[in-house]
Order: sequence, then C-alpha cells, then structure tokens
Amino acid sequence: MSTPKHDEIGAMISLAEAGKGHSHWLKEKHGHLEPGDHDVVAVSFGKKRLMELLDKPGAMGIRFYFVKSTNEINGKKITHDDIVGIAFDEHGKDIHADKTDSIKKHRTENSSPLDHTVPMAARLAASPGGAEVLDTSLPCPKFCNG
Repeated sequence: MSTPKHDEIGAMISLAEAGKGHSHWLKEKHGHLEPGDHDVVAVSFGKKRLMELLDKPGAMGIRFYFVKSTNEINGKKITHDDIVGIAFDEHGKDIHADKTDSIKKHRTENSSPLDHTVPMAARLAASPGGAEVLDTSLPCPKFCNG
C-alpha cells in the first residue's frame, strides 16, 4: 500500500465501523460498554479552532498528539487521555514558529497533565512562545452527543 499525499491522509468510515471500534475501546479501557459518570469517552474541538490550524501557511493537515488532561467533570477533577493538535506541512513536519523546536523536545519525565480547570489566559501567560497548538477540547461527559 502506498503512502497517501499528506492532504489525503485519513478515510471516512461508516457509523457502524466507528461504533464497533469505540465499543472495543470502551471495553478495553474501562472494562465495560456503558461509560460511568467520570469516564471520558470523547473530546470535541470547534470548526473555528480546527480551521485556525488548517489556515496556517503551508498546512496540509493536523497531527494529534496524545496527552493527559485534567478537567472538572460532574464536580470532580478527573485526569484522562486527551489530544492536542498541530498543523503539519507537505513534508509531514509540524508547523510552528521555532523550526528548531518540537513537542518531543518539550517532553519531560514525570510531567503533570494539562490542567483545564485553570483558566486559558493563565495557561497561555505561563507558556512562552504563544498559542500554536490546539488544546482545551471539551470532554464527554460534559459535552456529548444529544
């Protein structure tokens, strides 16, 4: 199988296929098919924020990195799996201001999760280099289908 062009990565699948994969993930991750009140099962980003990444000069797509985040869900602080997104170029390289920098360079041992209970303005003020990576998804439960 040949590698698709960078702007053609991904495939559309049926709702049934997605549901089957999600059921498998739920059972493996949580041990059951019905999530509990504090089981994060999805995250959402809005079109405006996704387009901010795709509208960066040279952007061919968005790469999502897995992270740990903390959100307040049903009155309780929960640490869960999450994703952050960064645009990539025609060579598959992440697009950001400092070409010598990377997410890999900023990985640290024993790092704490992203704390979404802290206001965004405070998190940005503490982050040198400004906002180049999509974050602050809304988790489900909290923001779910229906």
